[in-house]
Formats: sequence, structure tokens, C-alpha cells
Amino acid sequence: MRFVLKRFYFLFFIFLFSGTLFSQEDISIENISVVGSSPICPSDSVQFTVTIKNNDGVDPNDISNDDFYFQVNGPITRAPQFYTIRPDAAYNLAAGASVVLTYPTDFVPKVGSTTSTLDFSNPSGPYTITASITIPNDPDISNNVSTSLDIGVATPTTATLTSNKASPLNPTICAGEEIIFTISPYSATATYTFKVNGGIIQSLAGVNTITFSSDGSLGSIANDDEVTIDMIDALDVQ
Repeated sequence: MRFVLKRFYFLFFIFLFSGTLFSQEDISIENISVVGSSPICPSDSVQFTVTIKNNDGVDPNDISNDDFYFQVNGPITRAPQFYTIRPDAAYNLAAGASVVLTYPTDFVPKVGSTTSTLDFSNPSGPYTITASITIPNDPDISNNVSTSLDIGVATPTTATLTSNKASPLNPTICAGEEIIFTISPYSATATYTFKVNGGIIQSLAGVNTITFSSDGSLGSIANDDEVTIDMIDALDVQ
């Protein structure tokens, strides 16, 4: 009887140990990227995506309600923030499958954290986003952390308006004369918009000049008219 009892405990231990092995769940963060092209425009409403993969070769893994963390370093830092992944049937990942989550849509904040978008409005230096995911019984935690390095933010171009007259910003012309306005700097991929008294007169890519007559005809310029401009470069920075 004593020998049988010892054997029972041994088999019970093997069963528990085997169960632990089968419950292991190797989940990794594959990639972090901001939404939009890089360098991005200065903005205080930046979102990012994170790709999460189930590395198990056999079993599915549901990452709904698992813990997620991120922080931002750069000209405008973001203190560590803590979340759970929003429950969704699509987040029950098959073996070898991955899913792309978007912040803030796919995350539920824990106490002390918010779902406010990222503030990258200061373009003076690169930003980094570091994120991690916590999975129960994950046998390899080395791939649970990822960092997106050197996220560039474009420096907005300062556009200036000049004319071909002696006093470019407050020019005086005689009736019937023409006046040419120019927006600087020039870029073939930028869109230049000229407005008179708030109304758009011309908006073209790669065309940074406009000529007005003062003969009183349709589209001509008149006394006390105000010419204003917009310049949008290839990154939609204005």
C-alpha cells in the first residue's frame, strides 16, 4: 500500500508539471509605429499602432484584458501609462497569428492613466515610444518589450509674402498697373494658396506667384484689398 501511494503522488506531480507546460503562452510585440508618415507634422493628437503576435506553434491565445504599458521620451515626455487591451473576439489570436492594435482605440486605461493622444507638437528633437505587454505564464518575456526609436517631427516652414513693388507688404500701384506676389520659400511639391479678403483666388502645387491687375476688371485687385497666403508642404505642414 505504501508503494502505491508514493506512485500516485509521483503521477499527480507529472500531471501538474505537464499542465504548466501546455499553458505557457509566448506573446511578443513585433512593431510600434506612429499613425502617419515619418517625419510627422507637429501635432498634439498623435496615435500609434502596436503589432502583437502569438508565437505559440499550436494553441490560440486571447490577449483581451491583458496588461499593456507605454511611455514616451522626447521634447514632450509622457509618463508611464497602464492599460488593459479592450476585449474583442478578433484578439483571440490563432497560433502564429498577429494583430495590429491602435492607441487609444483598443486600450482601456487603468486608474491614473488616460486615453489622451500623444503630444508631438514640439519638433525640436526625436521621440521614442517604449511599450510592453504582460501575459500570464509567458515563457519568454524578452520579446514583450519594444521601442520605436527616433520618431521624427517635421519643422514647419515659415512662409513669407513679397511683391515686386518697392514696399512689398504695403505696396502702392497706379490704376491699370500689374503687381506680382510671391510666396517663399519655393518647393515643387508644396501647395501655394493666395487669398484676397479671405477668398481663395489661386491654389496650385508648385506655383508660388500670382499676378493681379488693377484695371477694375473681374479678378483685379482694388484699393485696400488684403492679400493673404497659405503654404502646405509635402508633409501637409503649414
